Amino acid sequence: MAQKPADITDVTDDTRQESELAPVTTFQLGTIAGDISPGDIRLPRLQLVHGVGSLSEVFHPGDVVLGGDNLLVEKGQPLDMIVLSARQYWKEYCGAGKYDPNHRPATYLTEEEVIAAGGTTRWENGIGPTFNRAMTLTLLIKQPKDVVCGLFGINIKDDVYAPAVWDVDKSAYRRVAPQVLTAAQFGLRARGLLSGLFQLVTKSEKINGNNTIVPAFKLIGHNDDEVIAAIRELFSGTPNHQPQG
Repeated sequence: MAQKPADITDVTDDTRQESELAPVTTFQLGTIAGDISPGDIRLPRLQLVHGVGSLSEVFHPGDVVLGGDNLLVEKGQPLDMIVLSARQYWKEYCGAGKYDPNHRPATYLTEEEVIAAGGTTRWENGIGPTFNRAMTLTLLIKQPKDVVCGLFGINIKDDVYAPAVWDVDKSAYRRVAPQVLTAAQFGLRARGLLSGLFQLVTKSEKINGNNTIVPAFKLIGHNDDEVIAAIRELFSGTPNHQPQG
């Protein structure tokens, strides 16, 4: 049975209109000028390649891709990362028969907001919820060996990292979010989320009769105080990143 596009999160790039700029009369070599704020910085997105979607035209199912065109690891290979922050929210469910590539799913921070908007979060009278849990994670991804990618450039001790954002929902949420929430509540409670080193590996599982690429995510180690201090200094003043539909 073919995999349904509705069960896959495939983030597309935003389009922006460019405005005309006044002629540049002076400049300072090697710098960026203008009215620049932290909100102007857009972190690249981490994505898992599935059997459908635009990424499947270039990469193989199970590949982990950064920024839409940088292969980090293939299926079954580990990718280490530090979770900088996690934002849990409610996302509109677009299941079988409701999938529309031109529709951006609605998102709300709280269950109360979902109910106020006319949505549901639980099964009622045999009818499934219209909103499910989702999570956006802001990450530092450790550069894999032999990977050449311009998005990596943050040096912390002996390793190089790339900042990224990862959106998880549906089956990915059920495999990632509990690991992050549990680690934050117990294993990382004393020293905070930044003290944890997590690992991502992709694999295939049967979901509703379909072979589906899913993440396996777990805490594998701890960062020392020097690493934590360097991360805090690096990201001071950086805004939170909003979830994408």
